Formats: sequence, structure tokens, C-alpha cells
Amino acid sequence: MFKIRSFVVPGKLPLLFSEPFDAPVWQINSSNQFLAITNRDQEKRQVYFSLFDLRTKSFIWKDIQFEDDWWVNILGFLDQRIIFQVVVDEDIERKIVFGFDMINTTVEWVSEEVKNPVVIDNEIYAIRPTGEHISIDPTSGEIREPDNLKRGDISHKGVSSFHYTEGTKHFEQIQHFVLLKTGISISGACDYAEVGNKVIISFFGKHESGTFNRMLVVNQDGEILHQELLSEALSGVASDTFFIVGEALIFVKNRNELVGLIISE
Repeated sequence: MFKIRSFVVPGKLPLLFSEPFDAPVWQINSSNQFLAITNRDQEKRQVYFSLFDLRTKSFIWKDIQFEDDWWVNILGFLDQRIIFQVVVDEDIERKIVFGFDMINTTVEWVSEEVKNPVVIDNEIYAIRPTGEHISIDPTSGEIREPDNLKRGDISHKGVSSFHYTEGTKHFEQIQHFVLLKTGISISGACDYAEVGNKVIISFFGKHESGTFNRMLVVNQDGEILHQELLSEALSGVASDTFFIVGEALIFVKNRNELVGLIISE
């Protein structure tokens, strides 16, 4: 159990990287040391994609765009490829999938029109418009019709968090803990994860300017290791506000800054 102690001055975890963007961060996908970041500019209806290397703490490429990119998003990584999907004719049921060589920044193949594409266990699964279940070879884009298809949730990230909403037992326990440690009353929802001997909590609260999002990191003795305001004047709460890849605690600050802190011992 985590011990409750009186208020202490919060420390700061070491900064691994901090990368600002012009447009808000909309999605982050990860594979090994790579992060694929999607930025969406609502006013300009423009979408930008970037690839960040956690080992070198630098971009391999940044802010590339595709034709009609407002309808393009990332399904996941497969080997040295990023798998994208494109909505056809603004109909969210109709998709085209394409494989993108993330090192050479070239489109390697484009699929036929499909429904419900998903990446599972190094394969791409989908349904033809006529209803047949198929798989798509991630290397060539070739359509296959396997005997047994495995369907499930795609995992884009390393260690992700648990999301608890207000009114649940876990939320109330975290709410009590955060209030005792920080004096802040949380509301709406929170994300929670345990990594080694550390607990990470991203929580929401309200003040006169609207909803805010803060992060709290404590050790097993309840000592505050890190506390930071992530965003404020929000219209509501969100989930998946942070995740962990290797030694990095990764989150978005002020909507358009990608931040990594060193969470390992």
C-alpha cells in the first residue's frame, strides 16, 4: 500500500525530450524506439505526420503530408512500415489501406477498398465490401483469404494506463489520494499506471477557466517525484493521456508539445 504523508515540495523527473508542434497532437503510435505522431490543424483541415526516434531523441522525418490527408490516419506499425488507412469519399465505412516505408518515406503498396481494417500479430485483417474476411500481406499488399482469422484489439503503445471515470470505486480511491497529497479535488476522470515502484496519475479538475489536466508521479512511500500542469481551459476530459515506452514517460502538454520524462530508476 502507498503511504499517505503530509505535503512535500514536488520534485521533477529528468527531462528526456520536449518537442513542440505547430498543430495539436491528435494521435501517437509507438513501436520499439519509434513514435509516429499525428497532428491535425482543424482550421486549415491539414494533417501532418512525424516519426521520432527515442534512442537518438530526434526526428527521422517531420510534418509530411499525403493527398487528401484529412481522411488519413495510422493503423499501426509492422516491421519498418507504418500502416495507414484512408476514408473513401468521406464514408467512414469505406477504407483503403496502404503500406509506408518509414525509412525511405515511400508508399510501397495500396490495397483495394475494405471495411474495418485492423493490425494484429504482424498481419492486417479486413472485410471486403461483399462481406468476405481477408488478410493483407504487410510486405506486398497482396490479398489473402486465410482459414482462421484472429480478430481483436490492436496495441499501439508500450505500457498504457487504466482509465477510471467519476463514480467508480477506483476513481474515488484515487480522488482521495490526490486530495491528500496535493490538496486538489479531481473530477470527471483520471488515468492510472504503476511502473516499478512508481505510480503515475493523470487527473482532471475544474477551476474558473474550465477543466484542467495535471500529472502526479509518486513513489511507493507516497513521496511526490513529479507534478505538472499538462493543459487547462479544456472542454472536457480525455483518456490515454500518457504512456510508457522503455524508460520514457510520454505525454502531450498544452495540446501541441510532446514531452518525454525519464521514469526508470
